[in-house]
Amino acid sequence: LIGMFLFPQLGLPALNFPANPFGVLIVSVICGWCAVSYAQCVGVFASSQEQANGFGAITIVIFAAIGGLLVPEFAMPASFGPLIKLSPLHWCLQSYYGLFLEGGSMKDILPNIISLLAITGLFQAFAIAGLKRKKLI
Repeated sequence: LIGMFLFPQLGLPALNFPANPFGVLIVSVICGWCAVSYAQCVGVFASSQEQANGFGAITIVIFAAIGGLLVPEFAMPASFGPLIKLSPLHWCLQSYYGLFLEGGSMKDILPNIISLLAITGLFQAFAIAGLKRKKLI
């Protein structure tokens, strides 16, 4: 709403919402689910709240850096190619790019969503394994 209504009042271009609002909802829910899964995974393996806060903050910045949020993918060396694909933030960013900038449909961003779901599944599996190891489940 800020991008659509406040930005034009400030002399900035208005946000053009994609033609596929359902796609934006799905991508947002899956990105949120992935973030929560990562937080659960970090929380299971951390020994204290301070350790979880420090590790979580540092790794999110690393995920952002290698995922293309801090440094655009085209500006990275070619050797970073496989590393970029490990960041869940890369897949979130590509999904939103597909919807907002390219006017894509769910079919166009399906590979990104599948990758995000796979990463989310890994985070959940690690968290469950950690909980079982600690005999909490």
